[in-house]
Amino acid sequence: VNDSKDRKWLELYRKNPSERVITTAYYALVKMDDFVPNPASFAGEALWWDIQDVPELAFDHNEIVEVALWKLQRHFELNKSGYELLPRKFTLNQLQQLHQAITQEELDKRNFRKKVVRDKLVEATDEKQDNVLHKPARLYRIKV
Repeated sequence: VNDSKDRKWLELYRKNPSERVITTAYYALVKMDDFVPNPASFAGEALWWDIQDVPELAFDHNEIVEVALWKLQRHFELNKSGYELLPRKFTLNQLQQLHQAITQEELDKRNFRKKVVRDKLVEATDEKQDNVLHKPARLYRIKV
């Protein structure tokens, strides 16, 4: 791979008593419903974890997860990567949940909505949610 953006973003090695271990990690944003994690040949299982609940991992893998989250958060700040995880039309609550999941910060609902309107990142549609038990919320889409 010649493009540095496509190269592995993190390589660390730690000495194993019997051999060297080189860890290469990539991160990607995927819709969980569209992806089934498959364990590697040496793993018993592969599971989804909430980022704050990741258990103790081998070698320096917890550090790698932390660095990946940090890189995702920086990338999100710059270009709002992650919006592709939203449905084509979404509620402001769904958008806020996405922001909170990536930034790992609890956001005030009113301030968040003011910021979204001020930054003009999304535009309101004339549609509202359907098939919900509560008052239907207005739907929005990413402004292009």
